[in-house]
Amino acid sequence: MALLPFAQLDVPGAIAVADGRYLARPELEPDAGPDVFVVRTLGAARSRSRLRRGKPVPLGGGDDPLPLQLSRLTLIKSIEFGDAEAAAEWLKRVTADEDIARGLTLEVTRVCNRALLAQRVAAPDPYAPDLRAADAVVVRFGFGTGDEVADGRWQQAAELPERARQSFRAEVIDSVGAQERIAAVLGGRDRVEPFEALLLDAERAAEEARPAIAALLLGTALESLRRRGGEAGEATAALSPLRERALSDQEIDQESLTSALRLARRAIRAAAAGPNASSS
Repeated sequence: MALLPFAQLDVPGAIAVADGRYLARPELEPDAGPDVFVVRTLGAARSRSRLRRGKPVPLGGGDDPLPLQLSRLTLIKSIEFGDAEAAAEWLKRVTADEDIARGLTLEVTRVCNRALLAQRVAAPDPYAPDLRAADAVVVRFGFGTGDEVADGRWQQAAELPERARQSFRAEVIDSVGAQERIAAVLGGRDRVEPFEALLLDAERAAEEARPAIAALLLGTALESLRRRGGEAGEATAALSPLRERALSDQEIDQESLTSALRLARRAIRAAAAGPNASSS
């Protein structure tokens, strides 16, 4: 039988997408050769039998933490290997090249996030969160027959070391700055402006290959910034043709969208920093 490559992530908890096998094709290309996306929940959910009695349950000085479920997300690619030697060579190349490993990992998260977006809209379930590559506790690659991999088995696989997994978090997060902002927001001294939240949503949509949604969100963010006295002329000019293309359901150039997002981020940082901030 043909051998197929796969990329697999184990993430904490049960995701909102139901267990099963899903054909995964590029957006609006139903005739394209499909990959297969498999969702499996591992481990039992916390038993609530003792809480069904209708009365509070006394606890000791500190209960041991309960084991959590895992979701195993597997993307089986539709590329067939001629033999086990070719498949093993592919696996060796993937595990030796961080760029290839990262690309495959992000492909799994993007397919999963397309499913989660559909879940949010169709259920509707607005609180079903997107998945990040950095959320994975295990990342593995391997190969096997289609039935083997879909059932959680394989002929050969390799797990990425922790150092490689941690590198998937591309940007360094300013934990100190974030704590200061959290304290200010919770303490009533500051608030998160609508244009800040909309910009983040637009950046996430662009990262998840949803350029039309990103362009429309960014347009609203810039309008919100402008109405609050912020300067966003350069970003608005860069975005304007992209927004029109989004409204007309036309293709959007990713590089142009990235540039508009960068200009918007600069304008919003300047507005947040106040009139004395540098525009550089």
